[in-house]
Amino acid sequence: MSTRSTIAIQNKDNTVTGVYCHSDGYVSGVGRTLFENYTTEDSVRELIALGSLSRLGTEIGSKHNFNDNDNRSWCKAYGRDRGESEQEANTWDSYQQLIDESGHAYNYLFTPGQGWTATRYVQDTTDVADLLEAATQEY
Repeated sequence: MSTRSTIAIQNKDNTVTGVYCHSDGYVSGVGRTLFENYTTEDSVRELIALGSLSRLGTEIGSKHNFNDNDNRSWCKAYGRDRGESEQEANTWDSYQQLIDESGHAYNYLFTPGQGWTATRYVQDTTDVADLLEAATQEY
């Protein structure tokens, strides 16, 4: 079973644009990868432009065979790499609407000028840095 998540960015008009990510949505997976590798508005927008993801990589990468696991540092996108249609990013009126409609275990929001926050199971919005520190202390 995969831990599903949404990766989104706050737009200037307060709408939120984001994509689905199928695997490793927990904080020590997708959360850490976002926090450490997608740190600017431009990099987050480039990531979201890929559309829905099977797996988030530390790099956007380039088009490749979806079934090829040679370069695990690259993102694996349903549209770009598997040729699926209707995998584009969605836009919601607010982050709360995204949370209410996604049903995913984790929702990550990048706010330009502020950074990443995460909402887990619709109930707990926290800075990703704080969640990563807590996860490290648990082990």
